[in-house]
Amino acid sequence: MTRPRRGLLLAALLLGVLAAIPGPAAAEADISITGYRTDDGSFYPTEDGGTIPVGAQLQIRVWVDLYACDPVTVDWGDGTEQSVNYGGAFALTWPHTYSVEGTYVIQAADACASSWSSATINVGSGGFAIFDPANDLFIPTILAIVFGIAALAQTGAKPRMAPGGTKPTLIPRGTWTPGVPPSMAAHHVSYRDVPIGSPRQPDPRIAVVPGEATDVLQEMHCTCGGTLGYVAGGWFCLNLQCPKIQGPAT
Repeated sequence: MTRPRRGLLLAALLLGVLAAIPGPAAAEADISITGYRTDDGSFYPTEDGGTIPVGAQLQIRVWVDLYACDPVTVDWGDGTEQSVNYGGAFALTWPHTYSVEGTYVIQAADACASSWSSATINVGSGGFAIFDPANDLFIPTILAIVFGIAALAQTGAKPRMAPGGTKPTLIPRGTWTPGVPPSMAAHHVSYRDVPIGSPRQPDPRIAVVPGEATDVLQEMHCTCGGTLGYVAGGWFCLNLQCPKIQGPAT
């Protein structure tokens, strides 16, 4: 083999070896939302897509790989952008405070990255901090929970018995017109509004007139002419003058 041909063969082999060597992997940053800190120093965990209160300090963790280049840049989505040199570190914690409610897309990348990684955070009145006694929403939240539990307990309550322990007897079904039931919420009353001894009434119905809207909020009346009210135990007449359940003869 002549010397020129041998040189061409060696050059081709060298180019083949160089082509087979993989290049450096693309650098990439990764965002991990860890939680937020309130003014009193309390820390509450959250995650990508979570909700934090306005004014709380969000904390994220930005990770980079071996091929990352300084600086690492974070765009907080509210017009604020920060850059930090990692100096060989793989992860650093980044704090940020949002002063306006909204949904923000956080993006991060290093100087060698070809694309940005992203995460989303919702800034509003939510978050675990509503259970902090120092938070303005603490009392309304607790009251909402208490009243919700009370409402659930009332739905399982039973109507009071007549004197002597006898169960109330139902008045025979009257001449209610078949139709749609009225709104129970619009006619909801307390058990304190139901006169003692009032028997449970048949479920009322509102007649449907073809071509006309049915008013389910209209006042409903029992057979004696009194106003009907709804409690967890059913419908009862609120008129003190209407017949009451008679106790056992003595």
